[in-house]
Amino acid sequence: MLAAATSLRGQPILARRPGVQPVHAAPKQRYFSVTVFAAAPRGKGAASGAGAQVASNSGKHGVAVMVVESPTKAQKIQKFLGDGYTVLASYGHIRDLPSRSGSVIPEEDFKLVWELSPESKPRVKAIADAVKDAHTVLLASDPDREGEAIAWHVSQELGAGGLLRGRTVQRVTFSEIT
Repeated sequence: MLAAATSLRGQPILARRPGVQPVHAAPKQRYFSVTVFAAAPRGKGAASGAGAQVASNSGKHGVAVMVVESPTKAQKIQKFLGDGYTVLASYGHIRDLPSRSGSVIPEEDFKLVWELSPESKPRVKAIADAVKDAHTVLLASDPDREGEAIAWHVSQELGAGGLLRGRTVQRVTFSEIT
């Protein structure tokens, strides 16, 4: 037997019998939240490197470096954040799992041996150069499986060089950039 009721919003809900959780379809809602970091520029020089996409209004390193996947996003986000930030693009994945023997080590819990892809080396160098003058690194790749992998690979590459020691590293996601 079905029992009819209404939710706090006045929407009809149905329950099969007493004690069973009500079932209803909530309307789609869009949520938007913004975190604003206020910081003054610090350091000198500009990030460089062949093929590196640097979107910086002032040409100086800020106190925060943000890494996104695409150069278009880098330019758009740089406009929002201003001079206190350096926004760089990774252009997608920076590391690959080679298809040769030895890239997976079963004896060490199937450890994966990743390689920096040749086309991403100048971009990783530009990111590393920018991070040297920053105290905060914001990893802002897409909020999906691939974006999470890209953020993890960037943090692993920077951490292997000791560049993250003493710096704040945060994961940032954007649901929509318009």
